[in-house]
Amino acid sequence: MKLVLLFLLAALPFCCYAGSGCQLLEDVITKTIERNVTVAQYKEFLQPYLDDKPSEHAAEELKQCFLSQSDETLANVQQLMNIIYNSIFCKLYK
Repeated sequence: MKLVLLFLLAALPFCCYAGSGCQLLEDVITKTIERNVTVAQYKEFLQPYLDDKPSEHAAEELKQCFLSQSDETLANVQQLMNIIYNSIFCKLYK
């Protein structure tokens, strides 16, 4: 879980730097964190980006990892992401 979050946080500044405003990344993270989004719904949302079976399996595992977390942990992850989104580093590229 910590490794996944590390990669996610490492990729965030590059997405902001690309000028995307981080909207797609925000949507993916929101769907990843939301407990009411099923693995099937998550895969359907990510389908344009899942080119092969290993990618689909990785997406399933990622979503399942978040589904197995406590509500407190999910709330903390969402709070962390909001802090990042509102940081001066992301605001510069929105």
